[in-house]
Amino acid sequence: MTLELEQPRPPAPPERLAETERRLAELGRPLPPSYRAFLVETCCETVEFACRAKGELVAVAVADRGSEALSAVYCAFAPDFPGISLGTYCILKQIEACKAWGLRYLYLGLYVAECRHLAYKARFLPHERLIQGEWRRFDRPDALPR
Repeated sequence: MTLELEQPRPPAPPERLAETERRLAELGRPLPPSYRAFLVETCCETVEFACRAKGELVAVAVADRGSEALSAVYCAFAPDFPGISLGTYCILKQIEACKAWGLRYLYLGLYVAECRHLAYKARFLPHERLIQGEWRRFDRPDALPR
């Protein structure tokens, strides 16, 4: 399988929502109504990463771009690609974008160790977590809480 990353693009808010909804529907993952506001109402530039395999849309990731960081907002991917972690691929591409744009951080959002849909974030090192009001840096896999 060949995966290609489309150039991230910042369309105008109404167009962005319509295009993102179309892409997610194409993936069989319609955008829940509660997600509409946070994809449109933003105080910074929003970019969209569209990943394709042999021309077919397989993943869409939406991120907000600030002056020092990219914030991963939402990712949806086709479920019928076993053995390939499209979500991880999207994160790796966002890391590449951060480096190319000179951004210091990629914010992956909320981490919950007990939730398999959020726990994957701990695999990306180094990273920082706010624990009991203090930022802690994790540099090595053996330093991660289990």
